[in-house]
Amino acid sequence: MSASSFPDRAQSLADDLDAINAVLAADWPRLAGKRIFMTGGTGFIGRWMLSALGDANYFKTFVETELMASRAIALLCIALAWLYPRAISGTRLVFFLLMQSFVVQNPGGYGIAFIVFLVLLEQWRNFATATAITCAYGISVPGDYSIAKIIDVFRESWLSGRMVISEYVLPLGSIIRPGVIMIMLWVLAIDSLIDFHREAKRVPPMFGLRDRLALETGRPLQPALTS
Repeated sequence: MSASSFPDRAQSLADDLDAINAVLAADWPRLAGKRIFMTGGTGFIGRWMLSALGDANYFKTFVETELMASRAIALLCIALAWLYPRAISGTRLVFFLLMQSFVVQNPGGYGIAFIVFLVLLEQWRNFATATAITCAYGISVPGDYSIAKIIDVFRESWLSGRMVISEYVLPLGSIIRPGVIMIMLWVLAIDSLIDFHREAKRVPPMFGLRDRLALETGRPLQPALTS
């Protein structure tokens, strides 16, 4: 393909959004006052679908607020774990380290499997951990239910060389699974904040490396000052 085959000016993403809004101008009023629930991966396609819907100015989306709040509480737990390393386990800290990234992007199946593995290392000791473990078992069920067919695509199979039909459907798990993962994050985060509060009453925070070396060598830490 020669250079002359390309357009003179690359179309920007803003131009794409303007074109989408112009083509769907007659359909946008149907969404006025409606609520739209969008789930699944939050990658490139999902991000710009939300941008197109947001530019229509017919409804408000709260997805970005929810993602920012979830990432903020994960980062808060990570920061408090640095100040109070004895408050939570290392596996839970790794869980928060991964979740602060996974909540704003699509980690894929292997990432979710690792999250489930970390949650299943928790002990069943209160309502929060019981809820998280139950959710982890729930999303580990190897099955799903198709609630709607999206499109059938005819293509040649590379294995048999024959024409086959690829059926793209909307599974129920794609709607439920992201919410279940958020439940695991929030219940463990709230439980961790309670543990941090208890630890703060017992010992002072660690701001440097000296107390951490004492912690590794087994020397006792100074108790927190109480009024």
